[in-house]
Amino acid sequence: MILRIQITTPPSYKNIVALLRPSPLHHANKMHLPALPLFIVFAAFTAVTVTATDVANTTRYHDETLGITLISGETRLPADGNWTLAQPSADSGLSQIFYETTNREALHGDGVRTLANRIDAQLRDDRWSLTTHYYLLRNYAEQHGDRGPACFDDPALLELVAYNDRVRKPDEKPLSDEEQARRMAEFRKEIADIGLVPNAHIPSHTNRGDTPPTPLLLELTPALDDGRHWVLDTNYNTERVPIDTELLEKLGLTISKKDVINDTVSQRPTEQIIQLHARLATEAHGPATLVFTDSVTDRTLSVNWDWSHATPGTREQLSTWADLRASEWRSRAGGGGGPAPHTRRARGPAPLVGR
Repeated sequence: MILRIQITTPPSYKNIVALLRPSPLHHANKMHLPALPLFIVFAAFTAVTVTATDVANTTRYHDETLGITLISGETRLPADGNWTLAQPSADSGLSQIFYETTNREALHGDGVRTLANRIDAQLRDDRWSLTTHYYLLRNYAEQHGDRGPACFDDPALLELVAYNDRVRKPDEKPLSDEEQARRMAEFRKEIADIGLVPNAHIPSHTNRGDTPPTPLLLELTPALDDGRHWVLDTNYNTERVPIDTELLEKLGLTISKKDVINDTVSQRPTEQIIQLHARLATEAHGPATLVFTDSVTDRTLSVNWDWSHATPGTREQLSTWADLRASEWRSRAGGGGGPAPHTRRARGPAPLVGR
């Protein structure tokens, strides 16, 4: 039996880059990211036809030692429902039915608002990856006539890195080779996607005067493919600015798109894939009718489970069913470690344990 139901799915979101594009910054510690318009959350939906299908791909396993028979199968229900399964009648031969949604992650993928928040958070993290190194470079400049290093491998710079961005004190115990190697590896990982403008003039706070700031650190793997990237200047200001291709070429640097976040909302599945596991009475021949109810709208769907042509299963089938049953026990006993949110037991009067 196939039942067709109309549900709605969210539209593709194409313009998140424009919505998230930050305005120019005028202060080192401010980043202006515009609030997303509320209308995108209530954008028009498109109708999609989906199906709820009878149980398929049924396997059957009999355990001689325990004297029990199990069957497992798969059905598909509309993605927009919060489905619960009623325990079939006793004469169906089915008992202790457990079911789980196997495509749960895809069903709960990024929506428009979630994607926007994720990009917003990534932009802030990327900005911090530059600003966190400013005082390291400023401390270096204090010892070198207000000039920054020529490269990240400058021995004097690495000496500062080893001692948490500062000069080692005369009475301070040297680091072990192991700890120094660890800190160097961590630093190199942090600056792997950052470009350094060599020998930049980095004035102290008291000597800035009217000297205009110049680029110091450049982001090389921006999260958005919008022609902009983060730049930290010599006065500790950060801003997402248009990429200066001439400067990059002069420094021998290139922009990589390896970390660009896809700015579209992928089409979510229109169906939930439900995997069923049940105990089967030896004398039961089927088929049985399963009734699912959407706990939000109270609509019901009925599907048939015919196991007359089930293929042979394996002992793993028994292990899965037993694990689901144990999870239900823990939940009911209040002992913690309850069932996963996507794992449920059919509701009804049938006992949890027993034939």
